[in-house]
Amino acid sequence: MAALSPAESRLRRRAAALAILLTSGQLTLEQLAAVMRQEIGLALTAAFLAGTGGQRSPELDAALRTAIQREYTELDRLTRLLQQRPDMPAADVQRRLEAFADSLDEAQMEGERLTQQPVSPLIPLAIGGALGAFLERITRPAGRTMLPRIDSAGMQRLYTRFQSNMDSLSEALANGELLLDDWHERMRREVRNLHAAFYQAGRGGALTPEDQARLNEIIQRQWDFLGNWRNELTDAEGFTPEAIRNRARMYLYAGNASFQDAAVAALGLPPLPAMPGDGSTVCLTACKCSWQIMRLEGNGDFDCYWRLRPAEHCETCETRAALWSPIQVRGGVVQPFNRVGVFA
Repeated sequence: MAALSPAESRLRRRAAALAILLTSGQLTLEQLAAVMRQEIGLALTAAFLAGTGGQRSPELDAALRTAIQREYTELDRLTRLLQQRPDMPAADVQRRLEAFADSLDEAQMEGERLTQQPVSPLIPLAIGGALGAFLERITRPAGRTMLPRIDSAGMQRLYTRFQSNMDSLSEALANGELLLDDWHERMRREVRNLHAAFYQAGRGGALTPEDQARLNEIIQRQWDFLGNWRNELTDAEGFTPEAIRNRARMYLYAGNASFQDAAVAALGLPPLPAMPGDGSTVCLTACKCSWQIMRLEGNGDFDCYWRLRPAEHCETCETRAALWSPIQVRGGVVQPFNRVGVFA
């Protein structure tokens, strides 16, 4: 890995020390949360300003506050988890606290984007060509980058659009307005359009034949899942309207994986063995993990790290973070990697 920034080094050291103090009873959970809030705020501010070159403005300050609040929300989730699991080992607590350091790269890149883009910083991360340009700027000949966050504000328009469509189809099926075969056909179209839209957003430009092949494979896999569900729904009396809606939304959240897969392609990487939210982990499409990519000096050489979110990950994701650290890509080819315990 590249050398850590001073802010990241400090945050990781503090995470290690605080984990020991908490699990040894020398620090209360409330005290831990208070200290971590301060450390996260300082570290994110340093990273963000490194990206802006020290520039400040009301718009930039608002973006920084949003980034800090997002991590504070994650800290609140982690605090609740630790309340539920007071016997969590120190190593696990440390790993979860250190995961906050992985957001620093993202904060720096956000600062870069907001100061380099030709439009107002108030506009969220654009869907389409602007994302490709952003990835190109922040991907230097050698260095780290975190793929765009899958729950960023810029994705909400896509979520809102497809969630509305899928919820309408779920309601129509549940109340008898649509027959099962009609619902299935319309859901197939929504799934196809959803993944095409999310993939295009992640790619940030025209799709190559290779991109189209990757996208077609993703869509076919989702259609297979949908076909299995359609067979289960033959006995529709066994499903409540709420259950149908919630199950359909899983197909919506699977769009995250297409977004991330396309962002990987935009960086010049071959398909990686799995994507957050592709359904291959115990947490299924709810996965909030990220890939952190290290571009090396050689042509087509990368190290790829599966990174956890502090409070939201399952046992499969924990195993990936331990074993895929990194997955190596050399000359554009994914090297052999550990497959034991990394797929649900």
